[in-house]
This record gives sequence, C-alpha cells and structure tokens, in this order.
Amino acid sequence: MNCPLTRRTAIAAGIGAVCGVPLTRAADETGRPSNAVETNNDSPAEILKKAEMVYEKARTVAQTDYRKALARAIQGADKVQACLLDFEASIEGDWREVAWDDNDWFVIPPLPGKTKILKRVDLKPPQSTGAVKFMASLVREDNPGGGAGCHFPIHGLRFFKGDSLFYFTSLCWICENFSVSYPDDLAGLPAGHWLGLRQGGKDLEALMKSVLPVPDEVARRFSEKYPSKIK
Repeated sequence: MNCPLTRRTAIAAGIGAVCGVPLTRAADETGRPSNAVETNNDSPAEILKKAEMVYEKARTVAQTDYRKALARAIQGADKVQACLLDFEASIEGDWREVAWDDNDWFVIPPLPGKTKILKRVDLKPPQSTGAVKFMASLVREDNPGGGAGCHFPIHGLRFFKGDSLFYFTSLCWICENFSVSYPDDLAGLPAGHWLGLRQGGKDLEALMKSVLPVPDEVARRFSEKYPSKIK
C-alpha cells in the first residue's frame, strides 16, 4: 500500500524523528481500540495516515455531539435578535475588534470578516419560537454538509440568555449555508465551519424574509453584481 504523506503527517514524522519518540507508542499506551490496524511492515507515513483516519472519525463524532449540545442551548434562549445584513463582507478596519453583539456590524465567521447591519429587531413570539425551532433543527443534523463555497450573508441571527450572547450566525440563501464554531477553533476568535441549510432551511428562510424583507434596492444591487447567482 502506498499512502501519501500529507503536510500534517510530514510535520509529525519530522518531530518524532528529531525527538527520538517512537511513532506508535502513544497509540499503544492508550489502550483505545483503533479502526486502523497497523502491521510491523507499515512505514511511518502509513502509521500516521491510519492514525489521521481514526482522528478524523473521532473529530466528526465530537463535532456532532457538540452541535447537539448547541441545539439544546439554542432551545434555552430567551431572546433572539434578527438582523438584515449587507450581502458583502467589509474590509474596513479590523473585524477582530468588532463585538459579537455590535449594533452596526455583524461578524462573519469563518470568512473572516464583518458586514453592515442594515436593520435589526428583537423577535417576539411566535417568531422567536420559530427561529429557535428551525435553527436548533439545522444545528443538530448528523450530516449537515457545508453548502456552497461562497457566502453572501443577507440575514443574521443572535441567540441570548439574559444579556449573554452565546451563539450567532449569518445566513446565505444563495449558497445555503451558515456557520458553527467548535471548541477547538482559534481561541478568542470567531473561527468556524460552514454547514448546509437543509431540511429546516426553507422554513427559516421564509420566517426571516417575513420579519426582515430584503429591500428592492439591495436585491437589485446583488443581481447586478452577481447575475450568475440568481436562481
């Protein structure tokens, strides 16, 4: 078997060689079952490639569990703020200096970037109930995918418990994606991963457009700049 040497594998192999650390010792001492069976004839690259496969599988499970916990947290929100956003990220200033609950700017992980808030409103029942229901359903999906590679945010949601903002995301109906940040993302920064707007996406889109309709001027500006994106 000829396993490719990835950048991460190469770095790890180099560290092991320099430090004189046996590459298989950590896995042997943990006693954890592994889905990738090593043989005495495996090369360092093959050993680490199999370890990467086990790691990626475990990370997928951990991310799924985290999203299910996030869904439960969203269901405990007592305030939901909806925002109408400009569809393009801005390069003005440093987006890292923008507060996540800023009144004028909406931070967009994981671009990274920010966009102008054109209008914002605190949702009232049953709108907030619907936003909580639809967003929790989207977040907890086992295989959410990532949507398209682009992101033109037009709406955003912020979820609060009391005065504390614990989750926010921009929403793109063109690319059908939103984002979630995991605990192992960059500490202190709103890094994240794109997820696809699937089952409950259409329900959430209808709700957001009823609360904050997209102005004709904004829709026209988008269609003129990105005609190929119009469905």
